[in-house]
Amino acid sequence: MSGSIATRPEVLEFLGAPWKRGGRDLVGGIDCLGLVLTVLARLNIPSADPWVVLHAAWLDGTLDVATGFPTGWRRLTSYRQVGLDGDVLILTGHEPRKPHVAVVLRGYVLHINDEQRSFALAWGPKHPRPDQAWRYAP
Repeated sequence: MSGSIATRPEVLEFLGAPWKRGGRDLVGGIDCLGLVLTVLARLNIPSADPWVVLHAAWLDGTLDVATGFPTGWRRLTSYRQVGLDGDVLILTGHEPRKPHVAVVLRGYVLHINDEQRSFALAWGPKHPRPDQAWRYAP
């Protein structure tokens, strides 16, 4: 993985948040999905907690059944397409039963896990390839 250190103010504000399962607050604790949702909100990309959104979209008919994501999100066909602010990555790594989500911001991928506070890795060839990547592109 890259040793590049994030110095951009837009990235720094998200670093060092404590882990909390189901958390949605950078100060009180946040999990990987909460971090993604917080960054997307800051970028003004429409999003909401998927457990709420997917159920509501199913009820009102806006769920795109082909992808399982709400309308407006599309799956990227190659990891080489990843790199825009707000791209969402799904990584399983060596724990396929424990998926992880992360988000791209200013050339960095923001992560958090139950072993360390939120951190950023430079996006590039040394970053683990995502199993899936999604972009909001209405």
